[in-house]
Amino acid sequence: MDMDRAEQYRGHAEELRLIARDWISDESQVALLKVALDYERMAKALERLSDSKEIDSRLSIAS
Repeated sequence: MDMDRAEQYRGHAEELRLIARDWISDESQVALLKVALDYERMAKALERLSDSKEIDSRLSIAS
């Protein structure tokens, strides 16, 4: 589930980058690109969380 959400966040980030290319205002572009970067960071955090859960699951099985 975390990986699905991570992919959704990456999709949102890409959409924002595409929208930002067409904006005339530099301030608007910067704002959209910052939000896109935040989505990328959230996606990476969810992936790390998912990896951590997988490791914990494997360790509990091995015990």
